Amino acid sequence: MDMNMQTLDIGGVSIRYAASPRVEAPTLLLLSPFPQSILAYRQIWPALAQRFDLYAVDLPGFGRSSGGEAVMDIFTQATWLASIIERLGLTRPHLLGPDVGMPVALAYAQQGGDVASLLVGDGPAVYPAFMGKPIDRMMSSAFWRWAFSLSLSSFMQATFKMSYRQYKPSADELAEYTDCYCGRLGAAVRWFGKYPRDLPRLQAGLAKISVPVNIFWGGEDEVVLPHTARVLHELLPQSEVRIFEGAGHFVYQDAADAFAQMVIDWVARQDSSRHEA
Repeated sequence: MDMNMQTLDIGGVSIRYAASPRVEAPTLLLLSPFPQSILAYRQIWPALAQRFDLYAVDLPGFGRSSGGEAVMDIFTQATWLASIIERLGLTRPHLLGPDVGMPVALAYAQQGGDVASLLVGDGPAVYPAFMGKPIDRMMSSAFWRWAFSLSLSSFMQATFKMSYRQYKPSADELAEYTDCYCGRLGAAVRWFGKYPRDLPRLQAGLAKISVPVNIFWGGEDEVVLPHTARVLHELLPQSEVRIFEGAGHFVYQDAADAFAQMVIDWVARQDSSRHEA
């Protein structure tokens, strides 16, 4: 099924999104990972589009959405997410955010964003953060952020080698991801340098999140370590954890069928509980 890619302009920033509207179905909004784009959801899109009023968005500065250094921190992104949801006319969506989308989704909910539930995983949300060596280096060292930004092709190759256990990205995927970050990898990499400032603030507000949260993780994630899921579970009032054994960092591709079914089952359960209440 075609993802139906479109763009909208918000304050001079071009936001790319995909839409598969469905009347009288629960709304599900997917946030882009890095260094991928929403194209990474192509595998699971058909299964989700059969069940949901379905949208996906490249956050500002990521994927094919424009935006530079000024938008590249967690809480600024959460403000942008509020504007995107309003412009798309979405009402109380279930919000799915892996990777860099995870802290943005949590910050949005923490700031009072009206969501039905959250599905988040494979990203940072606590501090000290439990990171693999490359991300830890980018967080802690301006030198390493500069070094990682020198070669886009090397960055992509190393990231995907470390992140996948089952899935192999197609040639057109790799071409898209490379094109997305050509000339702007540096700004994206500097995003990680703001984590030591932003993650303690995010963690301090996690108890404010009152909606149900599904925390998913790849059991073999070497980018953001699975221990994060257990710590996050203790900090969120209404949460549960799903570990996908044998999957790496990009679990929605490494375990696509099981991941899609998890999303379908989770939303059905949340909607059933809400109607019963």
